[in-house]
Amino acid sequence: MAAYGVLLSFGQTLEDFTQQYQILDNGKVLFQSIQKNVIFLQEKFDRFPRKVAKWEKKIHDSCNEMESMVQDYVANMIQNQEASINEQETLFQDVGKLCGVIEAIVHEIREELDDEGINCIGVDSFQSRNQIPEKQRLIGFEHHLTEVKNRLFSHVSQVEVVPVVGMGGIGKTSLARAIFDDIKAGLHFDICLWVTVSQNFDVKAMLLALLGVDEPGKEMNAEIRDIGERISNLLYRKRYLIVMDDVWDCNAWDALQIRLRHDDNRSRVLLTTRRQDVAQYARPSGTFYELELVNEETSWGMLKHKVFGEDDCPPELVKIGKKIANGCCGLPLAIVAIAGVLIKMTPNRDSWDKIALDVNEAIENNDGNFSKILGLSYDHLPHYLRPCFLYTSVFFQTSFELDVPTLLQIWVSERFLKPPANRSKGVEEIAYECLQELITRNLITVIAKRRNGQTKIVGIHDLLRDLSIRKSQEENFVCYNHSVGAEVTSARIARFDGVESSLFSSMNQPHLRSVICFPPDNGVLARFESCKRLRILDAIFIRSSGLSSQFLELCHLRYINMRISVCECYEILRMISKLVNLEYFCLQVRFQDKHVNSSIDVDIWKLPKLKYFCVSSILPLSYPTGEVSPLVNLSTLLFIYQFHFTEATVKLIPNVKKLDVFYRLTQSSFSDYCFHNISALTHLENLHLRFPTDEDYDLEWCKQTPLLKCMTFPSSLKILKMYGGTAHVTWDDVTKILGSLPNLEALRFRCDAVYGDVWETNEGDFQNLKLLEISNMGLKCWKSDESSNTLSKLERLMLIACPNLTELPNNIGDIPTLESIIVDDHQEAIVTWAEHIKNEQLELGNELLNVLVLPIAAGMYKPNHKLITPFFLKLIKKRYINRHAGM
Repeated sequence: MAAYGVLLSFGQTLEDFTQQYQILDNGKVLFQSIQKNVIFLQEKFDRFPRKVAKWEKKIHDSCNEMESMVQDYVANMIQNQEASINEQETLFQDVGKLCGVIEAIVHEIREELDDEGINCIGVDSFQSRNQIPEKQRLIGFEHHLTEVKNRLFSHVSQVEVVPVVGMGGIGKTSLARAIFDDIKAGLHFDICLWVTVSQNFDVKAMLLALLGVDEPGKEMNAEIRDIGERISNLLYRKRYLIVMDDVWDCNAWDALQIRLRHDDNRSRVLLTTRRQDVAQYARPSGTFYELELVNEETSWGMLKHKVFGEDDCPPELVKIGKKIANGCCGLPLAIVAIAGVLIKMTPNRDSWDKIALDVNEAIENNDGNFSKILGLSYDHLPHYLRPCFLYTSVFFQTSFELDVPTLLQIWVSERFLKPPANRSKGVEEIAYECLQELITRNLITVIAKRRNGQTKIVGIHDLLRDLSIRKSQEENFVCYNHSVGAEVTSARIARFDGVESSLFSSMNQPHLRSVICFPPDNGVLARFESCKRLRILDAIFIRSSGLSSQFLELCHLRYINMRISVCECYEILRMISKLVNLEYFCLQVRFQDKHVNSSIDVDIWKLPKLKYFCVSSILPLSYPTGEVSPLVNLSTLLFIYQFHFTEATVKLIPNVKKLDVFYRLTQSSFSDYCFHNISALTHLENLHLRFPTDEDYDLEWCKQTPLLKCMTFPSSLKILKMYGGTAHVTWDDVTKILGSLPNLEALRFRCDAVYGDVWETNEGDFQNLKLLEISNMGLKCWKSDESSNTLSKLERLMLIACPNLTELPNNIGDIPTLESIIVDDHQEAIVTWAEHIKNEQLELGNELLNVLVLPIAAGMYKPNHKLITPFFLKLIKKRYINRHAGM
């Protein structure tokens, strides 16, 4: 796996190098030859992973070294602005020596595959595992048993497939066996067949197993067509049930379905798989049945039954027993495995206490079969997905939840994603597709989704997390601070958890491409002397006085995400223009250091690859002088101070999609901001405009020149947020100017961003708006014509800290798409209105509308009924809305 990741990374490094620099003709020939061999090896890894495995270390070491040579040459070019012909010739000679190693490997692989007569496809031998698992009593699966049987006994006359999906060890086979035994004992089906398919299936052996041939080798000379006819004859005019257990590949289903009889007699196929895509393929027009992790009560019931049978658990072991059961995190296989450990022990508190300290370790040490079962999910991953899965181990050690954009951007920056065959597809799309594939294989779980249905936050079962950590160490993919040693010196990724800097310096650091550091770092990140090939730097709470002086040498950095002090932030920002390969840049300044600083101008205009820029301390950008190329890759620009939308500046960010700007308006400079040019940003989808909330910052002149009337917005705009009361936006302008934007889906107003007592929405306004938030406002009355078709697609309405709002439209409940209304408990009139709307809809048979009343402590309100802090919404949303209202 590590070799495959290096191959992908090296191939993209070569491509970047040949496109960006002038290369001598002999170098072009050399690199074209290498690129051809790299592509060949990638293809063979994809199609014959087991046959290529014996060359993996040589491939890894050779490509890793060649990539390092190219990176060092590029670093020298960047720092010295030039390189001599002799230096380029030296590079070609050094790379050429290792190129010979790769060519020899390619030659050996070709010969071996030719000798075996393999040209296009390879099939591993099928080992029959068609023994039907022993019957076991299912605890906590009674409702699953009933539900699946109901699907099998439906009145649909055609052959139907009932797929059962879930992660490894969740109980799919046990459930299928229980159903199989119950049905076989009855008279509903004329014939019941079971076949265990497994990962390395062979069509002929699988079909023979269906016929009851226990030793497929005896009939392996038979033609598949003849075996298929025997199956068809066996099923002729019979109502049959076939259980296909442990299916990993769509081809296994194809091999069976073309041989099934379709006699319209309610025959059924029960299929179990870990992969959602296989289930959807087998039943494209219906839904599959997904097994989920069991709850704490069921976990304890399972464990208690496995250990004590029908006997009661001793009272002194109940509490610690429940703790052990909870440590299995709802995975039935883990519960069975730990029960096997407990059965062998004397049932007393001391022995069980030791197990409870680390349930996972106890399972691993006492049940080798458990690891093999979970490991199958990894073994069956195609090579292009393995680096993606293993990289999750770096982050999931600290948390079981991870923000999707962060994960995807790191995958992109690491360069181990397989390049798209179709160049019209972006690498970010490839990254998201890889994530979705891990989800369909039940290795990663979805924790939260965005309003558009895309995955927002993902998680992982802790036993799969342990699997990813173990595999990443076995394959020398990640070096952890507790495992630094000779055997991991070539790891490209390092993770540190509060280790001493001396440990960091003990590693052979030149190989590192990624450093992930969690607090406290104790100076680890100051030691960059031998990390000049670093691409990823992700760290929290850096306290390194020598950090910034090393940054100029890290010219290969593509991804920076750090939480630091404001002084270190400014030191880094002053030299950011030197990091010419930078793509993702995020500095989170410690909260107490946040403030607007206008004494430093940030120059991003010399970063041609920049995609994402965010510094949580609001900063001004410098404005380019001389000839500057547009930042065509830039899509996100956050926390910018006093941004001027001049015609020249707008042309430099033509593809920006998300923009967050803070303004302190003055009458003398108001026209300099050129707000009318916002419409020139034709790809802009998300705009956040912030203004001061100071009560003494009163702009009377702005009332004569309302802000919204000075702005023109692109039709691409989907999300608009306005914060702060000094903009003096009127509700009338909101309706007239924003109500007609064709693609606007979310509108958020906070902290007096809009002033006035009355808001009136009219026919046809906000036709595509799905989310509306009004928070910390003095609004008193919201009117809407009872017969109007306004807000017709609204899904969520948030009314927070609007104590004066007492008149609201009663026809809001008639919006067919409305899912939730969120209010706080200090708004009596609004709460009463929302509950009335909900009860009215219930009487009409609408049970989908949810009203969520957020509990806000009285101490969070000022005497004027305004909330004290603007950060309350973020806190409330995290604690309540995400969990209760699906946001």
